[in-house]
Amino acid sequence: METVRIATTDHPLFAPLWAIYRESFPRNERRSFDRQQATFRSDRYRLNAYLEDGKIVGLAGYWDFPDYVYVEHLAVDSLLRGGGYGRRMLEELLRSVAKTVVLEIEPVEDEATARRLRFYERAGFRVNPHAHRQYKYHDDDPDDFALTVLSYPDEISAEQYARFDRDLRETVMSERPLP
Repeated sequence: METVRIATTDHPLFAPLWAIYRESFPRNERRSFDRQQATFRSDRYRLNAYLEDGKIVGLAGYWDFPDYVYVEHLAVDSLLRGGGYGRRMLEELLRSVAKTVVLEIEPVEDEATARRLRFYERAGFRVNPHAHRQYKYHDDDPDDFALTVLSYPDEISAEQYARFDRDLRETVMSERPLP
């Protein structure tokens, strides 16, 4: 599997990645195109395209902070789901960052959310006890909602969670992400 870093919306792979992104996440879990352009200006943000035999299979959008990485979005092309690409993409990402990795998922409420949790647990992620809410991507989004924080390879402390929550609020969800 080949990994290609995408650094602008002008990159030739951005448009097909954007289509996967829009299909994979509901509006209240994704940025607008303008906000995505602003996000690329942060030196902490990374967007990886994953290719197999020259074909895009998925993407990972993540934030590289000094002592951890926050995976904001991970998605596989809907036509390729169930083929092991998500596992391989995640394994490659974990190998490449070599530090604590944090991400959020919806609380388990049905088979789809239970399957998502099992996917991350099989990869070595741990459920954290910290109460966590989704910040709004758009002013007109419905009220924030509860999310489950997962981390790899171990749970994060209350202090680490507080730093993650601050970084999420002040950098990731900022209208103009900090460098």
